Amino acid sequence: MDTQPEWIIILDADEMFEEDAPYQLRELLTHSSNIDYFSFRLYDMWTETHYREDLLWQAHKWYRPLAVRNIPKFQDKWQETPQHCGRFPKNIIDLRGGTSPLRIKHLGWLRPQDRLDKYYRYKQLDPHGTYGNLEQYQSILDPNPTLVAWENN
Repeated sequence: MDTQPEWIIILDADEMFEEDAPYQLRELLTHSSNIDYFSFRLYDMWTETHYREDLLWQAHKWYRPLAVRNIPKFQDKWQETPQHCGRFPKNIIDLRGGTSPLRIKHLGWLRPQDRLDKYYRYKQLDPHGTYGNLEQYQSILDPNPTLVAWENN
C-alpha cells in the first residue's frame, strides 16, 4: 500500500517523545510549509526519572534531525559505517531545517544489562573508536555516573 505520508518521523524502539508531543507535533508539522526537517534533543535516560550528563554524555545539548518531509525526488546519500551511521541520509542538512523544543527520551540505557550489551556491541563494532569515542564506550560501565532529574515542561 502506498500511503505517501507528508512527514517521516524516525525514532528507535527505545525512544519516545515527551508526553504532550502528539498535539505539539501535529501543530508543528501542520504549520511548517517552509521547513523540510525538524531536529530535536535526545536525552539518554539512565533511570526512569534521570538522564545522564557529564563530559562524555551530552547528546541532549545538540539537536538531531528526526522528522523529515517526504520529498520523493530527494537524492539521498547515506553514511556507510559499522557504528553510528545515522537514521536519515547525511545530506538531509542540505534541506531547510528547523528545531523544536520537544524532547525525546532515549530509554535504551535504563537497564544495567542493556548498558552492558551496548558496551560489548560498541567494542565489537568499533574497537578503535573510529566512529565514536573509546572513552565514552568505557564510561558506559561507570557505576556512579552523574545523573540529572528529568523535569516535565
